[in-house]
Amino acid sequence: MKVQVEIHSNLDFEKATEKQLKRVMYRTILDIGRDAHKDVRKTFKTNTDITGKGFKTLNEKYEKSKFKNKNKILTLMGDLAQSIQMRTNEPNMTVSVGSTIKEKYPQYHLFGEGDNPQRKWIYTTDELKTMFTSEKMLLGSTERALKKFIERFIVLIKTKMRKIGTGTTLDL
Repeated sequence: MKVQVEIHSNLDFEKATEKQLKRVMYRTILDIGRDAHKDVRKTFKTNTDITGKGFKTLNEKYEKSKFKNKNKILTLMGDLAQSIQMRTNEPNMTVSVGSTIKEKYPQYHLFGEGDNPQRKWIYTTDELKTMFTSEKMLLGSTERALKKFIERFIVLIKTKMRKIGTGTTLDL
């Protein structure tokens, strides 16, 4: 008895254009960027740094002199928190999150200076190796974004079931 084997598939990699693939990749980067933006804004609300550690408490003298937002460590008037924005550039496939304040004020808090202790309100080069693999940072976001990427990619290449080739004849 001879059996002819046919190969069928409902995927066609040639169906997706370069423009569509770039759009799917950019949307994935954008998803991670949105979560990074959310994480940075959260540091101001929770008094914790970008890795989840609590901020060092205010020194007593400064705490007493604060006239507003006494329960928040990194906020007096809220200018730094309000300056956090996400910038996107689809042609270059980039998303960046940061402060729009031009002075050194954001860095003053980020790296610490003088009597002011370091308070990491945003990712620094110290977090680059672990920011996408740490559960306290962007691991969950990265996993969700990759899952969405796969789903979006499959939508691009999915077709009706079709014959793509005839395999060999088998003797049974």
